[in-house]
Amino acid sequence: MNHALNDRAQAGGIGIARVFFSLGVGAIVFWILNLVTDPLFARADTVNTAGSAGAQGTSYLREAVAFAPILFAFVTFFGLIAYSVFSREVLG
Repeated sequence: MNHALNDRAQAGGIGIARVFFSLGVGAIVFWILNLVTDPLFARADTVNTAGSAGAQGTSYLREAVAFAPILFAFVTFFGLIAYSVFSREVLG
C-alpha cells in the first residue's frame, strides 16, 4: 500500500488564501491610485484642458482608474485558475 503524502487539499487552501491576499493588495493599490489621481483630476477639470487633447487624455485616464478594480478581480480570478492547474499538474 502506498502511503505517499496527499497534500492536494493544502494546495486548494493556499490558492484561496492567495485570492484573498491578491484582492487585499489590489484594494490597497486602488486606494493609493485614488490618492494620487484625485488631485490630478480635480485640477484637470479647470478650463486649462477644456476642448483640447488634454481633456480627452484625462477622460481616458479617468476611465482606466475606474476600471482598475475590475482588472484586479480578473487577474486574481485567472491567477487562481492558473494556480489550480499548476498545483494539480493537469498539463504535465
